[in-house]
Amino acid sequence: MKIYIITIFIIFYITLTGQEINYISHVPNAINSDDFVEILTIGEDGTGNIYAAGDSKIYKYASGEWTTLSIPHSSNKIQEIAGDNNGNLFVAVQNEGLWIFKNNTWKLFDNTNSVYPDSVQHGGIAWDKNSKVLWIGTQKGLIKYQNDSLSIYNHLTHQQMVDDDIKDLVLDPDGSVWMISHISTLVHLKDENITSESVGWNLGLYNLIFDHISIKSDGHLVIASSNYGLIEYESNEFKFIGPSDNNLFLVTGDLTGNIWAANKNTLYQYQQETIISHEDSYIPLFINNIFVSSDNHLWIAGENDPITEILQEKPNSIISSDIKEEILIYPMPVSKGKNLTIKVKNPKLLGALTIFNLKKQKIFKSIIHENLNINLDKGIYFLSIIYNKKRHIKKIIVN
Repeated sequence: MKIYIITIFIIFYITLTGQEINYISHVPNAINSDDFVEILTIGEDGTGNIYAAGDSKIYKYASGEWTTLSIPHSSNKIQEIAGDNNGNLFVAVQNEGLWIFKNNTWKLFDNTNSVYPDSVQHGGIAWDKNSKVLWIGTQKGLIKYQNDSLSIYNHLTHQQMVDDDIKDLVLDPDGSVWMISHISTLVHLKDENITSESVGWNLGLYNLIFDHISIKSDGHLVIASSNYGLIEYESNEFKFIGPSDNNLFLVTGDLTGNIWAANKNTLYQYQQETIISHEDSYIPLFINNIFVSSDNHLWIAGENDPITEILQEKPNSIISSDIKEEILIYPMPVSKGKNLTIKVKNPKLLGALTIFNLKKQKIFKSIIHENLNINLDKGIYFLSIIYNKKRHIKKIIVN
């Protein structure tokens, strides 16, 4: 069944540093629908499809359209979601277990047919595409799914797991699993070897609380603490990097080196030791989750609010000078006082346009939805268009 999307276009937000924010606001359900669920988690599969989920309903965003999935005989909250490269979907549901959608069929792993804990709460999920292993954090240990079977890592099976209450987890580039517990323990699993460190105890911060963990583009870990802000971990050393917010509970790193963190009401961007606070209308009133997709877009989910997608360019994007197959630009050349039209061939996919002059100065920025008309002064310009996960560069002349 298909559902509708409401999208807000061409919106700029200027922060105190003059940064421009391009974003799209998604409402993945019918207008005035009574069946909208609160979005609690956002994930992605190996082909770039986005999944947003709440109670027992899942919204899938693919090729510019939202569709919906429902888990049969389930009414509990979906806490974590991820997918692989083969179209299989993994959904961790509170107090139930792990639901897997494979070959258009749902299958449940729970405490009746596997080692899955009962009355389970989940904290973190990650798919390792190289080893084809799914990792899921729970308050009773770490779950490993491989070849359609489960195993568990906890204090009973591995004594090095000094705290089974996993709050969140993340994979590093070599496939190692890093986990945090609520009482500030950092656990590292690599090649079946487990090490644990009580960070709060070692730092003399006995009330230190860990809430969320992510990894930066440089490979460093970053942890959100609801009572101490952001903490960076590198080479066995911890440092507090801000912001000094005592209610942070979410953090994620993007592909260009930014760290994004949030409390319930504010999104923070930590950029080269500069902290930018985002509190404007495009941020949900109450933030539930933040997620960076493989194309470097930042997704923000909130309570009973649209899903915000912040458009960012992916580093080392595929650059194409021939864009005739996907985007039409006409007339070429264009005369001063006449409109230059940019039209995407698939109106379900949005484009992001930036125009530079010969001095490499940014003079215009916008979202492209179906078509966009621009009136430029006489001169030579370069168009940079992000569309369909590629960056297109085009030189234009205005006579």
